[in-house]
Amino acid sequence: MSVERAFDRTLAAWVRRRTGSEVLSRAAACVSRDEALGHSCAMLGDDVDFSPADLDALRRQPWVGDGAQFTPFVLDTTDACYSWRNWQHEGRLAAALRERSGRTNAASADGVAELFAGTDPDATREQRAAVAAVPGSRLLVVTGGPGTGKTSTALRMIAMAARCGGTPSIALAAPTGKAAQRLSEAVAASRTRLLDELPSASPVRTLLVDLPPLRAQTLHRLLDYRPHENAFARDENSPIAADIVIIDETSMVDLATMRQLFDALLPHALVIL
Repeated sequence: MSVERAFDRTLAAWVRRRTGSEVLSRAAACVSRDEALGHSCAMLGDDVDFSPADLDALRRQPWVGDGAQFTPFVLDTTDACYSWRNWQHEGRLAAALRERSGRTNAASADGVAELFAGTDPDATREQRAAVAAVPGSRLLVVTGGPGTGKTSTALRMIAMAARCGGTPSIALAAPTGKAAQRLSEAVAASRTRLLDELPSASPVRTLLVDLPPLRAQTLHRLLDYRPHENAFARDENSPIAADIVIIDETSMVDLATMRQLFDALLPHALVIL
């Protein structure tokens, strides 16, 4: 078990005083501790400190429910224990991911080949597959270590979207200011490199030239965070005005902010993580 923080112990003591339940007190400490470690819930079923009898006792607690209605804690069928807030965040985000995950059509092989003119087809096989997935998609995940071509692939994705339906409006963001600056620099360098690589008569080259400068911002700025209200201005009623939203360093984004991002996307927008 990871070391508990003073906050975890304080929360546990408060829950114990309010409910008289030792097992719920321990569960609350685990939920708090694991959230600080980046988890949305505490997997109590895998924790040797919680017996089947403990889990049964938790399910009988008035403060613990199955998520159907508000309770401070939720214990699901896999014995994962959530705060109500994280249960709501995760469920809403999961629904948005499922809703966006389907595709309606695919790019032609000629279109992809044009975007990768002058490159080795075998060496760029995975990048080509990523670009071919753009038409009809509203959610794509691009992964890979440093130097694997993620930024240049994202630019080719933008070019593919433009090739299929006019010049899209684009938003770039990252979790921190430093990461946003690095993203802006990487996109500018990749754009210059692509323009040098593509034949002068290539229509894709024209698409890249016509794109406005692509400058990244922090994710909080993209969502228009209002610190005095502790709230975001961008949501489903006031969405981000972009056809393509690219988020770098996605593994650094917390659950609540990711849920807010998906709430704030236009219905047709393509988000590239």
